[in-house]
Amino acid sequence: MPRNYRYTVSLRIWHSTAHPDRFTEVLGMMPDAVDIAGQPRVRKGRVMPVVPKVSYWYRDLGHDPVLDVSEFLDAQARALSPHRALFESIANEGGRAEFFIGFFLEAFNCGFDLSPELQRVCADLRLSLGFDIYGERAEDDCEDLADESTVAVADTDPPP
Repeated sequence: MPRNYRYTVSLRIWHSTAHPDRFTEVLGMMPDAVDIAGQPRVRKGRVMPVVPKVSYWYRDLGHDPVLDVSEFLDAQARALSPHRALFESIANEGGRAEFFIGFFLEAFNCGFDLSPELQRVCADLRLSLGFDIYGERAEDDCEDLADESTVAVADTDPPP
């Protein structure tokens, strides 16, 4: 059955004091972006006029066109299971980790199931599941998407 959506997944970690290199070393993955608490943010070699209050580590995990979103999340969670101690220490130290899922609707109505087993694996890893859901747009709904006033900038500080 064809899916009526696209998705992309990333792993995000916030911590008030830990240096992001700790996560890179333990996970064995190079991040796509990091912030170091108290130091100016650097993106693509440019120093930004922002000094984050918390450290941040981000890795784009992408998607698999063969797997639906829940199957992909399950595979990623199981791949991270050997690093359970890291995620437990992040949570115990007041930090937070999540799978961020960008979910893009390609039809008016679509859905998926997050099985109890997937939720259990994520909970055991202390990983939240954060969804941003983007609805389909009719062409006449998109007057001027290039207008700067319609562009939102994502904040890397943890949600409340």
